[in-house]
Amino acid sequence: AMKNTKKSVLNLMAKAGMRSAIKSAGAASTFSYHQPKEPKCLKQISKQK
Repeated sequence: AMKNTKKSVLNLMAKAGMRSAIKSAGAASTFSYHQPKEPKCLKQISKQK
C-alpha cells in the first residue's frame, strides 16, 4: 500500500512539473531577472501538446 501511495505521489509531481515546464516555455522568469537557457526538446514537447 505504501509503495502504491508513494508511486502515485511521485507521478502527480512529475505531471505537475511537466505541465509547469510546458507552460513556462518561452516565458520570462517571474521571480528574478535570470533567464536560463531552455532545452531544445522542451520546445518540441510544448508544440506537441
